[in-house]
Amino acid sequence: MKYRTVGILGFIYLAILFLLSVGWEYLFEDIVNPHLIADYQPEDALERWEFIITATILSAVAMILPGILLVKNIAARRRTEEYYERLNSILQATPDIIIISRRSGVPIFMNRAARTTFGITNEEDIPKFRFIDSHSAQSRKTVLDVGIPTALEKGLWVGESELIDGQGRCIPVSEVILASRGADGKIEYLSGICRDITPHKEVERLKSDLIGIVSHELRTPLTSIQSAISMLGREIAPDLPSDAAEMLQIAESNTRRLVRLVNDILDLEKIDNDRLELITERIDFRTLVTETLLDMTPMASESEVRLIHEIDEQLVVEGDKDRLAQVITNLVGNAIKFSRRGGTITVRAKNEADGQVRLSVEDQGPGIDERNISRLFDKFQQFGDPPKGGKQGSGLGLAISKAIIDQHGGKIGVDTEMGRGSTFYFILPRFPEQPS
Repeated sequence: MKYRTVGILGFIYLAILFLLSVGWEYLFEDIVNPHLIADYQPEDALERWEFIITATILSAVAMILPGILLVKNIAARRRTEEYYERLNSILQATPDIIIISRRSGVPIFMNRAARTTFGITNEEDIPKFRFIDSHSAQSRKTVLDVGIPTALEKGLWVGESELIDGQGRCIPVSEVILASRGADGKIEYLSGICRDITPHKEVERLKSDLIGIVSHELRTPLTSIQSAISMLGREIAPDLPSDAAEMLQIAESNTRRLVRLVNDILDLEKIDNDRLELITERIDFRTLVTETLLDMTPMASESEVRLIHEIDEQLVVEGDKDRLAQVITNLVGNAIKFSRRGGTITVRAKNEADGQVRLSVEDQGPGIDERNISRLFDKFQQFGDPPKGGKQGSGLGLAISKAIIDQHGGKIGVDTEMGRGSTFYFILPRFPEQPS
């Protein structure tokens, strides 16, 4: 349609030039020129028509370049319009909430899902709507303090938040904030993309409830069974045949393993729901490490692994004594499990130069492939088989240990080399000086 309009306008332009040329040659030239030229001689008809045709041709030629540029511009605009029409169709069709705002917060686009969620009709204007105000109080703080600053700095922020819909209901969403720059490199627009994760949260809640119920229901009878088997082992094992005594010992070992697994699942459930509570106190870390290693000595002896330690004097930390003992037990237990018979495990605890406390567990095991290190502290991760043919653990110990150390404000990590062993370590903040 636009090309036809351009053609018609071009034809009208040439027709006007042609008529002006004819009018000049046959109506005005002989009237005007005698007053301007003293010896003016009128032209014959052939000369007049040559001028008319030449002027028209030159005008047509002069139109070619602007005409080409105009047609190309129209074609480019048409392609751009088609692109934005397709993009708008996609944005309007998606079930995700999409709102594009200027950096000042004034919205310029809101898709159908967003209008439906917040109860805004297609006829209503949106400049008065502020997307940040549609968040719950806690989510608004997170978006303002973390989300938007991160997007402005890095161009993207991804997180979870809560929106309040048009009926006042709270909707959990996965939110993405994108920062778009203009030609001058400055941030001009912020785009918010939110996906309703209510079904996902409901599944998580049901899973958490199920794990909690099953774990709690299992722990009590398992503890009773473990106590009963241990008592039987002490009382009647010496009088039993060797095969029966061995079976009793296996039953006791597997029951202990089940109790540890149930406790790990309960800890994991608390971590996932931010309910892992710490009872912090001033701790003599040297004593804590020494006592924990003493408890681990029978396990090391059974695996024929030598357990030695190097512990500084005057090690003081602030934390949860039982939880830190759990981490040490976990790291040393893994080292024993993956050490060869006759190997040595060295536990070092020392004060760092900056006042922090560092504990490391060095083994002579097979080491860990560097490709697996990034996933080592994730849940349910297991790499390699114990060299003594022992059973794999639950894959939860390191994940729980990381959560405990993180909650203490510390850092946990590993240095490893294939074939040379691994050194797991954690660093705890210095004990805060007490006011005098």
